[in-house]
Amino acid sequence: SFVDASRFDSPAALAAHLETGLQGQDATLEDLSGAMSVLCLLGPKAEKAMSEFGGDDILGLPYLSFEDNARLGLPLFRMGSSGEYEYRMLCPNDAVAALEAQMLEKAAEFDLAQISTDILGLLMLEMRSLQLSDLAEGTDPITAGLHWMVDFRKEGYPGADLLHARKEAPQDLPLMLLLDAGAIA
Repeated sequence: SFVDASRFDSPAALAAHLETGLQGQDATLEDLSGAMSVLCLLGPKAEKAMSEFGGDDILGLPYLSFEDNARLGLPLFRMGSSGEYEYRMLCPNDAVAALEAQMLEKAAEFDLAQISTDILGLLMLEMRSLQLSDLAEGTDPITAGLHWMVDFRKEGYPGADLLHARKEAPQDLPLMLLLDAGAIA
């Protein structure tokens, strides 16, 4: 089962909670935070970029699963705390700089950018990472019919007031035309 780590005020408190769930199980908990880091690749182009770095076998990696990635030589986990396409790599601290450099070398090709983890809590689109450039000019997620992708209960995300106002009184509504078979559009 998954645990919301933000509920705990320290790593020790989280570890104590996890230890209680391991009682009677054939499993142990080990704190690797001093030796390992997590690198994360997320967004609408993450799958394409991750297949470049980790190989095409990541394309079949089920949501919320992991593999020991042969090309990277690292455990790779597919999750979705900020969108469906999010990959996390568990990397030894002494190899982080080299892996970051390798990824940033291809940054322009995949439109990658480094961000602070502080921004992750503000991402407003839950099901996919969507960029404003993916929408038609002059539109927003509401007028594009993507209101189902926005978590309106999340606090503090950029544009929240505007999106709430648009949700209550949309200025434009999307229109779908369904043509009979063989009809000429």
